[in-house]
Amino acid sequence: MVGNDSLHTALKRCRLLMNKHVPPLYLRASVNQRLALLQGLMDTDGGVEAASFVSFTSTRKVLTEAVHELVCSLGMKARDDERPAKIGDKICGTAYRVSFTPTMQVFRLSRKANRLSFGCSQLLRRYHRMIVDVEPTDPVPMRCITVDSRHGMYLAGRGMIPTHNTRIGAETVRQWIKTRPIVNIIAPTASDIRDVCIEGPAGILAICPDDERPQYYPSKRTLKWPNGAVSLLFSAEEPERLRGPQAYSIWLDELAAWQYQEEAFDNAMFGLRLGTKPQTVITTTPKPTKLIKSLVKMPGVIVTRGTTYENRSNLAASFYQFIIHKYEGTRLGRQEINAELLEDNPGALWTHTLFEASRVQKAPEDLERIIVGVDPAVTSSESRTSGASL
Repeated sequence: MVGNDSLHTALKRCRLLMNKHVPPLYLRASVNQRLALLQGLMDTDGGVEAASFVSFTSTRKVLTEAVHELVCSLGMKARDDERPAKIGDKICGTAYRVSFTPTMQVFRLSRKANRLSFGCSQLLRRYHRMIVDVEPTDPVPMRCITVDSRHGMYLAGRGMIPTHNTRIGAETVRQWIKTRPIVNIIAPTASDIRDVCIEGPAGILAICPDDERPQYYPSKRTLKWPNGAVSLLFSAEEPERLRGPQAYSIWLDELAAWQYQEEAFDNAMFGLRLGTKPQTVITTTPKPTKLIKSLVKMPGVIVTRGTTYENRSNLAASFYQFIIHKYEGTRLGRQEINAELLEDNPGALWTHTLFEASRVQKAPEDLERIIVGVDPAVTSSESRTSGASL
């Protein structure tokens, strides 16, 4: 009995009845706890397919996804597939399967554990990530990721490898919070704050070890860190809410995608006034907005760019091939793949490059008259006069 209810009633009230799943918090537990969880799952629905090859199969995809993440988080490489689920000869749904070559004992049941072998011709591949390519790059300013672990290891993303913009912002906040009592976070929308910056695969909760992980209070839009520091969470959709709140540092995620970009940014900057050296980290895909162009040219701003080519080893091969094949060399590709800040309109007759190439320091003295022509919009109510020469 649980209180005045039976266990069945209590589970039903908590929506746990007929809802077999692994809570996300369990996937962020210690190594020993994650291994114990994986062993329990493998004992019930896992098996040894060959002497050194195992698999986990379930008709609930949410369970195989959890097993996949547990396997990767423990340093092993997992592969997913699916096939028809059958009872006898009758197909009754879809069976989802995760298979991998284990580097540690993933069973506790002796009848399964005794069948597992750790010697094979591909032994080294179990313990190492292979370098597949080495390319020279131009030296650029960058921030190295530091890891507070005696092993120097960290996990990120579904494949447990580093991700792109979000990881940099989250790691920066994690370092700042050790010496700064208030570090705020602003994203394009409230859902972006929750799904990307906080609960995402490279977000705050995913990258922090147990002793550093903050308590997340969604209704209060707040993170409370173990050392007493606080992070207030804001949506750029509500720029007026940024009036007043102060901070020692701020993380601005996807600034170029903010709806009220300049208003929200200005209000946030007025609150960045605590401490001796307030700082901001901005993680964004570059777009030629007025604010982004002004920030890039501002003294004291350090710009670090990363391209999709550099991130290839962390991306699915099919995704990389499709994106490169479809968008490489296009204007959108230069922005999204190469992280270029493109200022010209692709259909413009007069481009910024042409203006700059034709610019002179001083106008010729023999000019008698300067004429500026303005092309009117066809929908303008003042179209009869808006094209006048000056």
